Amino acid sequence: MKSTPACWPSFTAVSNGGKPAACGAQHRAINATALLSHLQAHFFCQRLLAEEGLSWRVTNLLQRARGRADNEIPTEPGFCFSGGFLAGKAFTGDSVRDVEEFNAVFDFKDMPDVQVNFMSNNDISADETLTERPDLDKLVAQNNGTVLRKGSVKLPGIAQAEEWMLEGDVPQRSGKIILGHYFKLEGNSKMAAPQTPFFELEMQNGAATESQFDDKGKYITRPASLTQAEVLKLWDAVSKSVRMRPGAL
Repeated sequence: MKSTPACWPSFTAVSNGGKPAACGAQHRAINATALLSHLQAHFFCQRLLAEEGLSWRVTNLLQRARGRADNEIPTEPGFCFSGGFLAGKAFTGDSVRDVEEFNAVFDFKDMPDVQVNFMSNNDISADETLTERPDLDKLVAQNNGTVLRKGSVKLPGIAQAEEWMLEGDVPQRSGKIILGHYFKLEGNSKMAAPQTPFFELEMQNGAATESQFDDKGKYITRPASLTQAEVLKLWDAVSKSVRMRPGAL
């Protein structure tokens, strides 16, 4: 099974052999209109300034942005987006506050019910770590579930991370129930800051997809694409590769 390698703002994934995976799209020139459109569509990054106006912020963003080739992983502080890179250290000051929030969804063409979601934010934090939350037990009961694994995870360059993995009932658009999986990895839960951004990685197997019908107009309900052994193997390959990009901060 081949998946597309990814690069997230201050994070990266590694390919087989421990080398950083390539990320982004093909290299292209970035003009002001294209950049602003891309910023709006793919990531949220704003400066809250006490004394400066919008024009300063836009100019500052454009001055820091540059193109990036498909196989380039920058070594300087900043974060990458499709076809480009926005340079700059993570910073919080008395009059300036940088907020970096990133969301990405990865789909598999031949397995639409298997979805991977990644989110990071340097401006939010939680009162409990992932496995400390009592509502997880309710989720297990509501879905006739079984916790396959939970606990701390060691990831390079990340001080605190935990995973929680559920197998249980997944409602489909047809109204039927299938056996599926919901896995979650969360890091820096209580300590989110520019240098230690909060992040979460989620994977679903058996997620409800677009409705499909047979010749008689009845819903088609299919089992989850992956078996328990297969989804565990995929999860470990993806989740264990998450780490801070060298030089990102």
